[in-house]
Amino acid sequence: MSAELAWVVLLLPLAASLVLALIPGEPSKALTRVVGVAGVAAAFGVTVTIFIDLLGMNAEDRAHTTT
Repeated sequence: MSAELAWVVLLLPLAASLVLALIPGEPSKALTRVVGVAGVAAAFGVTVTIFIDLLGMNAEDRAHTTT
C-alpha cells in the first residue's frame, strides 16, 4: 500500500499547482493560499500515513521497490 501512496505524495502538490494554473484570470490571494497549502498539507498527511504504516512492519519488510 505504501508504494502506491508514495506516488500520491508527489502528485498532490503538482495537482494543486495545475488547479491554480488552469483557473482563468488571476485567482484571489485567499484561493491561492488555500489551494497551495491544501496540496502540501495533504501530501504531508499521506506521508505520515505511510510512515505509520511502515512502523507497523518488520524491518525486513520496510524496503519497497517499484518499477
